[in-house]
Amino acid sequence: MLAGVTNDGPVPGRRVAVTGIGNVSLGTPTFAYYLSTDTTFAHPLAGAPSAVGSYVVVGSYAASTDYSAASAQAAFSITQATPTVTVTDATG
Repeated sequence: MLAGVTNDGPVPGRRVAVTGIGNVSLGTPTFAYYLSTDTTFAHPLAGAPSAVGSYVVVGSYAASTDYSAASAQAAFSITQATPTVTVTDATG
């Protein structure tokens, strides 16, 4: 969990992967997003949230011939941004 991170959209270089024995890449997990109040994960959101609120993301890996299915979850919050206000003297 990252605290105090401002995210204005997709972050270049951010990478998420599933790895197996010896760090072999097993691909990219699928993600589902939920309101934090949806404790049974019954109502996934249509996509990644962008509105202020508290959420949970669940990353899942489907089973393969050599690996069983796995998932992990993380709670996160989107908080209000603080605007920057600039005042200038128009008279010079």
